[in-house]
Amino acid sequence: MKLSSPRLLAGATVASLLLVGVVTATSVPGPALAAGDDRPSTITVADPAHDVREIDVRDEEAGNGTAAPTRSNGDVRSMTVTYGPSEIEIVTEFRELRRPTQRAPRLVAGGTLFTSENVIGSISMYASRRDPHGTSMLDGVAECVSHRVDYRLNRVVVRVPADCLGDPTWVRVQAFGAVFRTTQEGHFVQGDVAPGLGLRHGRLTSRVFRP
Repeated sequence: MKLSSPRLLAGATVASLLLVGVVTATSVPGPALAAGDDRPSTITVADPAHDVREIDVRDEEAGNGTAAPTRSNGDVRSMTVTYGPSEIEIVTEFRELRRPTQRAPRLVAGGTLFTSENVIGSISMYASRRDPHGTSMLDGVAECVSHRVDYRLNRVVVRVPADCLGDPTWVRVQAFGAVFRTTQEGHFVQGDVAPGLGLRHGRLTSRVFRP
């Protein structure tokens, strides 16, 4: 599958229950993060701890939710983007990453990519109680993505072949993680994006170049 046209895919609000495409159209042209190499093929970005946000999914006016600094599950610590000879890899490290449970039955992690070809793609890994190792998709299609989730190391790795994104010269990335919780008070999503703060105040990395 190749993405041939520019697009912003999937909801830019967490109320959609997907946390995909959290980078909004207005944030794409924003300032890139500084990089030491003019044309790096790998970039690592640290993310602040204790910046998880929580949203009541029933609240249509929840916006960016409320700060939940005591929540460690799904709190992004860092992300590393590597553009290899034929694929792009995103490694997201979390402060804590728990297997889905009855009270927290779903986990979503992945990244949004903006490319030199003016394509925006959303990579998502979905894990559940029935399938804790999850399935991964690029814009809802599974054929282009592979992943590995490691609960012991609190890490999610997703990979996409470069030709599925049109063989771009470079990519910019934002990673995310979200945990869906069910309590007596209702249904909530807690999550974080990197680089950035909270769920919808994220940025993109600087350009990561094809080697």
